[in-house]
Amino acid sequence: MPRFQLIRQAAGVLAVNLAVACAVMLLTFSFYGGRRPLVEQLINNLVFANCIGTLAACTIPWACGRLWRYRPVIRWAGLVVVLLLVSFAGCSAAMWIIFVLLGSPWTRYWPSVRATYISTAVVTLCVGITATVYEMYRRRITAAEVEREEARKLAAEAQFSSLESRVQPHFLFNTLNSISALIAEDPAKAEALVERLSRLLRSSLDSQGAALIPLSSEVKLAGDYLAIQQTRFGQRLRFEIDSPVELGGVLVPPFSIQTLVENSIKFVIAPSREGGLIRVAAVREDAAVRVAVHDGGPGFTASAIEPGRGLDNLRARLRIHFGDEAKLSLGPGGVVSFRVPECAPTSSTTKS
Repeated sequence: MPRFQLIRQAAGVLAVNLAVACAVMLLTFSFYGGRRPLVEQLINNLVFANCIGTLAACTIPWACGRLWRYRPVIRWAGLVVVLLLVSFAGCSAAMWIIFVLLGSPWTRYWPSVRATYISTAVVTLCVGITATVYEMYRRRITAAEVEREEARKLAAEAQFSSLESRVQPHFLFNTLNSISALIAEDPAKAEALVERLSRLLRSSLDSQGAALIPLSSEVKLAGDYLAIQQTRFGQRLRFEIDSPVELGGVLVPPFSIQTLVENSIKFVIAPSREGGLIRVAAVREDAAVRVAVHDGGPGFTASAIEPGRGLDNLRARLRIHFGDEAKLSLGPGGVVSFRVPECAPTSSTTKS
């Protein structure tokens, strides 16, 4: 552990010990009045707070790391036992220090420990459980913030990758060349192609901040992309999209289907003289939806997925947004699919 972090943690423990000592002193004064000088009470409380608090700060993280493997009842019962033991050990150590400083007769040592143990145990339980709950929620919030930041980073990378594929010279050249050829032959089709290209470019630029989007929007964009690519490959590229209307509201990461169909065109359609059929299908599986892209290619294994690239990026985004409920799968016959829960997490940012 870095020295600065260790010093900061020690300072935090001392600050908490001081706060507890002052709080106990005020409570004692409120209930019992000024039977003992305030300075003497504060010194005694500081000795107890530092002995018990320091021991608890060293013991509780170690205990929680082992107790949190079990069920909630066992973990909290175990924590109470640990806190009671810490309270007894700290109370005994504090009383020993006070007896040494005051020169009190040792025959009164254990009776004094027993007399103060109940009150110190109650304070230790209150402070220890409160601190544990606080630390749990603090770590959850920190972990959630880290995941959100990672999700934003991955979404930005996917957005950049999508935009990069749209503005590649050969893609734009082929699309504009097709539009130019269609203007004289079929003006309506040329206009439709311009609209598709416009939607693709706008979606790539306007998707920032969207962690999840409706499946219907992603399917429409994938259809636009495939239709534009069809003008380039002609009869070599055939595609089918089967996505039931009732599944259109299911939330998926943006550019998820795009990533899969772009891979199919890059690795199956473009290298083949005969081309092939790309089929996009969405089906309901229990309380989840599976979106699959079939291209009839040789397929590939998980080890062939390049770190940080399209499929690896998609796999990471599925994990961040849905955890174990989502999965990217590779199947025979060039089938790549991903599965998402039908009910998306309410904390996700969406954009239609």
